[in-house]
Amino acid sequence: MRRFTIIIGAWALAQALMMVAAIWSDHDPLSPDTYARWDSGLYLAVASDGPTLERCVDIPNRSPDDWCGTAGWLPLYPVLIRSVAVISPMSPVMSAWVIAAIAQLAALTGLVVLLSRRQLAGTPLALITTIAALFPGAVWHHAIFPMSLAVALMWWGLVMSDRQHPLVAATLIGLTAVAHTSGIVIIAVWIVLSLLRHRTRTSLSVSAVAVTPSLALFAYQQLALGHWNAHLLIQSSYGHRIGFAPLVIVDRLIDAFAANARPYMLASIQDVYLVILITLAVVGLTASVLAQRTDETITTAALIGIVNGLVALSITGSDIAHWRLSALAVGIVPVLKNSSKPVLVGIAAANAALFIAIANGFVRGYYY
Repeated sequence: MRRFTIIIGAWALAQALMMVAAIWSDHDPLSPDTYARWDSGLYLAVASDGPTLERCVDIPNRSPDDWCGTAGWLPLYPVLIRSVAVISPMSPVMSAWVIAAIAQLAALTGLVVLLSRRQLAGTPLALITTIAALFPGAVWHHAIFPMSLAVALMWWGLVMSDRQHPLVAATLIGLTAVAHTSGIVIIAVWIVLSLLRHRTRTSLSVSAVAVTPSLALFAYQQLALGHWNAHLLIQSSYGHRIGFAPLVIVDRLIDAFAANARPYMLASIQDVYLVILITLAVVGLTASVLAQRTDETITTAALIGIVNGLVALSITGSDIAHWRLSALAVGIVPVLKNSSKPVLVGIAAANAALFIAIANGFVRGYYY
């Protein structure tokens, strides 16, 4: 009962902070439209009409050789939106909001289930769960985006792996890559660690299951759109690329202060803060290895989080898309539980402050 209360409490706190941001910005906190911004419309378009792919002819600021359309936004979230809207009286936008909220609740539950299989003596579970609920980038968990869905699949994949259900785990981990592009990092880390640790025929079979959803997506895109890589074609036209993280972060800071633009300053602050959290995770993971107290599942979660965090920090050519990607670094949270209680309290407070500031900007439409 205590764990259930912790899960609901952390989830409700994050939801409440989103609603406070909406009220603060003179928006209706109970309207799903308040939490639909930018890419939200593209996911809803895919849910309504299916994916499209076309050349960017007569589109302002785009070359006619570029690819446009909605195929660049992965299908799992839109499929769920359409399904719920069909079987319920909810509109697609309301369905999308409800799915994101339920997925975030499921994600927090998966984290607590994972931790509950360990020795909890001395572990401040409420603090850890709150840190996860308000993790950098978590604003997009409560908006009409698939971030919470990807994180929920990740946590429950790790839970199933922990419980020795490898095929179920592989299926859930594999689905992250058709929920959000960054799911490929989750799959890659999980497969590499599985093969390094076990090196068995079973590991190869499980790895094959994990990549099956991505292969199915490629096959569908080929049949429906004539290009197996339709998703990648559209994403590449936005100029997304990986840079050297320290230089990218410094450039963002310089640009933000030079332009005196508050949203970009806040984005840069989140970058620096994420570096601090990743550093804490690396130190904690290293200490566990040196003390020979490593935990296979926790180590997997931490490495997924660290790699995803480094990728998010390295993204260039996409303005502040890294804000959303940082949400997938939440895998580092179980390692943070080994920090002292004052450190955890400080992290929780800092997370809450960033969360409300970013939520306010999100609702106002400052970011894109």
